[in-house]
Amino acid sequence: MNGALERMLSRVLMVGVVLAALMCVSAMVWHLADGTDGTKPNTAGGIVRALGQGKPMALAQAGILVLVLTPMVRVLVTAVGLWAKGARIVALIAASTLAILAAGIAGVLGGGWGGAG
Repeated sequence: MNGALERMLSRVLMVGVVLAALMCVSAMVWHLADGTDGTKPNTAGGIVRALGQGKPMALAQAGILVLVLTPMVRVLVTAVGLWAKGARIVALIAASTLAILAAGIAGVLGGGWGGAG
């Protein structure tokens, strides 16, 4: 990989982690200030609905989701960058890795991860 692609990948990881941390910390402050119950949604749709209802723990769940999805974005950027450089075989390997990760995430988000949501 060249320096530009490595810098881009570094930025993707940094932005994802910082954004997730800000969302989780904001949710905790909001939760403490609001005093609402700590009910957490357990599906992507539940997170969106709970955010719309102003539930702070949904923001924390969204932050965790951002943290989980960050490596997938990194693999996507890697695949696109390698494809653009002409490294088609390695780009296809990265794309298949992304497909496997996406299938795993879809299974978790589609089925939930416990509790009510």
